Amino acid sequence: MSPFIETFGATLNATQWNQYWEALQDVNPGDLDDAMRELRRTHRFHNAPFPCEILAVAQIARRQRVISTPDEPLVGAEPHEGELKTITLRDGTTMNIRVLPDGHHSLPKRHCVRCDDSGFVSFQRQAPIWMYGPNAPLHEYTERCHCTPTNPIIQKRREQNAAHAITITKSRGKE
Repeated sequence: MSPFIETFGATLNATQWNQYWEALQDVNPGDLDDAMRELRRTHRFHNAPFPCEILAVAQIARRQRVISTPDEPLVGAEPHEGELKTITLRDGTTMNIRVLPDGHHSLPKRHCVRCDDSGFVSFQRQAPIWMYGPNAPLHEYTERCHCTPTNPIIQKRREQNAAHAITITKSRGKE
């Protein structure tokens, strides 16, 4: 990042570097590189771009990358594939089904097995001892998965949600 800032003849103190780091820490490195390359060509001022300007160009780079990622075609399983299993339902009836093995070509591919492409991970940890004493119960916590900034499935879902929100906003404005 230093050579990028120096391109514009700017020098930053430690506090300013910390602010840039805070603003840009979640940006995908590939998007950040694309943003810096674009800003070197198009930035009109002699000072370094603000973090918000870098973020805006990085988001454009992300959108272009997500849009250019083709969807994987769905491939069906053959009727003879998989292991034949008999399942008994609650009412006592039995049913024969074929169970495909993990990694079968017709099963959907996940980019992140940790969050299953949801963007969030749940885990259990002992509740704070200062609140509950030595016999603190387990408490379920949820945090954002580390793949969120780079997962193309999550990014595509965000793009679809944004397009839907724009459509809803426009339709409400016309009423």
